[in-house]
Amino acid sequence: MNILHVTTFLNGGAGKVLVDLAMSQADSGHQVCVIANKTEFEGYRHYKEHVERLSYSGIFFETCDSLFKRDPFLNKRASHELIEIFSDSKVFDVVHSHASLPAKICYEAFSESHTKPFYIQTMHGWGLNKTEQMEEDDVNTMNTLDSIVSLNQSGKKLLLSKGVKHSLLHVIPNGISCNLPRETKLSSDLTNFLGMRKWYMKFLCIGEVGERKNQIFLMRALNQLNQMGIVCSAVFIGPEQNVGYYAKCIKDNCVDGLCYWIGEVPNASSYMQHFDAVVLPSNSEGMPISIIEAFRAKVLVFGSRISEIEELLSEQRGYLFDIESTQEFVELVTSFDPSSVPDITQNAYKLYRNQYTLSVVADAYFELYQK
Repeated sequence: MNILHVTTFLNGGAGKVLVDLAMSQADSGHQVCVIANKTEFEGYRHYKEHVERLSYSGIFFETCDSLFKRDPFLNKRASHELIEIFSDSKVFDVVHSHASLPAKICYEAFSESHTKPFYIQTMHGWGLNKTEQMEEDDVNTMNTLDSIVSLNQSGKKLLLSKGVKHSLLHVIPNGISCNLPRETKLSSDLTNFLGMRKWYMKFLCIGEVGERKNQIFLMRALNQLNQMGIVCSAVFIGPEQNVGYYAKCIKDNCVDGLCYWIGEVPNASSYMQHFDAVVLPSNSEGMPISIIEAFRAKVLVFGSRISEIEELLSEQRGYLFDIESTQEFVELVTSFDPSSVPDITQNAYKLYRNQYTLSVVADAYFELYQK
């Protein structure tokens, strides 16, 4: 098949999933291209790791404007640019979008192709900052496509509530490779931080440092635990939502010596084995890759009690906590029983192997494409 993946930005877990899927499809003999937005903005940019992996794999990658800003002139220009980029190319069998605006632009760009592609969109997460008009536009776009994929039952229910046609919806989760990344050798600064005292627990938090991932919750909880004489640490991996966000959070909410921020690094999951648990205190998620990566590594997970995380951590596969206050998380830590970890992580690993491997997900998408 000739497959085009189109998105806004190659960043975060959604970007990793797109690149993994594209590379898997290319390895299976399909012709794969990837298109993303060209201009980057604060809080919205491509992760260098994702772009480099596409380059190393030999997959065609191009950028154009604007697949991100909702501007009729820029969107029309992007549509024409897509036509020009692929004017001498083969017709696509599948146009797989990873956001609604790129889906709309591609639909317009290739609508007059003599062979109509199969249009599919994966809904990686419903943005928190959408206006009613933006939501209406996105739902109208999705209802013109051939299939819409949600990552879980929570996402499917949300899309139904927004007005997406039931007949279009399919559930295909995120998936990751079965190959564990090589354990990262820690920098001397991070080694010194982790070794400077005997921590009660060492936590790792992966994801963009900002309001949605809600790292500020973990900082407040650590501060509270510290005041109780229970000294825990947290290491944060990921870029800042806005410059200066991390420093302000530390200044206002936590003892600086309890936290360490690395920034954006390749293979963030390769750090997991150095910690007692991965923590995700998110306010909102599509389907967090870091939890699946922790399942694969048999590392314990603490997650906020939102439906997308609860689906993963229920049935004794991790610990859930309310994010309205730090009380429940603090109680989980103070009563933590290390002897429970092997059973919990084994339950989580079994779920990962059954449902969330890259091969399972790639097969599910191929089956959907064939329809």
